[in-house]
Amino acid sequence: LHVPLGHAGPYATGHLIGRSAFARMKPNAWLINTARGAVVDGTALKSALLKGTLGGAVLDVWEGEPTPDHTLMRAVSVATPHIAGHSYDGKLTGTIKLHEAVTKHFGLPAAWDHAALARLPAPLVLDPPRDTHDAAAWLGALTRQMYDLEKDDARTKALLTVPEADLGAHFRLLRSTYPRRRAFRLHRIASRRVPRALLMAVVDGLGVRLVP
Repeated sequence: LHVPLGHAGPYATGHLIGRSAFARMKPNAWLINTARGAVVDGTALKSALLKGTLGGAVLDVWEGEPTPDHTLMRAVSVATPHIAGHSYDGKLTGTIKLHEAVTKHFGLPAAWDHAALARLPAPLVLDPPRDTHDAAAWLGALTRQMYDLEKDDARTKALLTVPEADLGAHFRLLRSTYPRRRAFRLHRIASRRVPRALLMAVVDGLGVRLVP
């Protein structure tokens, strides 16, 4: 799911996925929500996961943020603290667009030179994984060099040790102190080190650039 949250109109998305949707899903299906927490009925999702009628769930967003349901957080397969757009380059791009819009609206000169902020301190060169027999494992190992999902999950689920009264403050702190990560498109890998069958997945799927 990656949709805006709207509670009115013909395309309302509030609780778009709820009890009836889960009842129609195959028991090995997974739900991935990177939209807004309330797009999914959290109570219905928790029930489906606890009953085992859903294969798994990956949540980056939570109904009731910044105080996610402890039981739901424990039940999901992967939990992240609403950081889908938290790459350094994603935030920089958003800031640049805002700056351009404000200066245009008020007729101000665009005096901010943001090129230095986008510059890499060193080339981001990926090491090709050794195992080329399992395509999923190879791509997973390559992706972890750019973004370690398991570490994000561990950091988020550490919130389960926090008293519920303090959960909101800790959730916000987790987001505000999120480690810097760069966009996939800035990473490079030698073309000769990529298995031919995986070239499209690396270039078109992950956005990594090939170099000689």
